[in-house]
Amino acid sequence: NRLVTDSYEPGSTMKVFVAAAALQERVMTPDSLVYGENGRMEIAHTVIHDHEKSGWMTFADVIQRSSNIGAAKIAMRLEADPLFRYVRGFGFGEKTGVDLPGEAAGLVKEPRDWGRRSLASMAIGQEIGVTPLQLVTAMSAIANGGWLMQPYIVAEVRTSEGVTLV
Repeated sequence: NRLVTDSYEPGSTMKVFVAAAALQERVMTPDSLVYGENGRMEIAHTVIHDHEKSGWMTFADVIQRSSNIGAAKIAMRLEADPLFRYVRGFGFGEKTGVDLPGEAAGLVKEPRDWGRRSLASMAIGQEIGVTPLQLVTAMSAIANGGWLMQPYIVAEVRTSEGVTLV
C-alpha cells in the first residue's frame, strides 16, 4: 500500500509545519516582516527562487504566497534544534502505527547531519522524506488543535444503536 510504503519530498506543504513551529515558539507573529529578496536568495553556494519577486512581506503573506525564501528565512530564525523537534513532533521520521503492513518511517536526518542549506531546504520540503499517511496525519494535527492522533483503518461505522452505516 503506497500510502504507507512510499516516501517523497513533500515540497511546499512543509511550510505549514514550519509556520506552526515559528508561531508556537514566538519567533514570528502574523505581522512579522520578512524580506523576499526580490525572488532570489543565495544560501550555501546555491540559489533559492520564488515564483514571484517579492520585497517585504508579512509572515502571513509568506504563507499565503508560498514563498520559498520567506519560509527559508523563518526556518533559519527558528534554528535547527527547534525545527527538528517540531518536525518529529508532527510525526515525521516515525511510523504512524497504522494497522497496515509495510509502513515506512520516512526520512528525517538529525540536525548534526544537516548541511549549511538544510534549514532552508527542509522549510520548502526538501531533504526530508514523508509518506502520504504521515503528511495527512500531520496536517490533521493542525486542524485538530495540535493533537497528533494515530490513524486507524476503519472496518465499519455504526450508529449508537449498533446499526452499521458503512
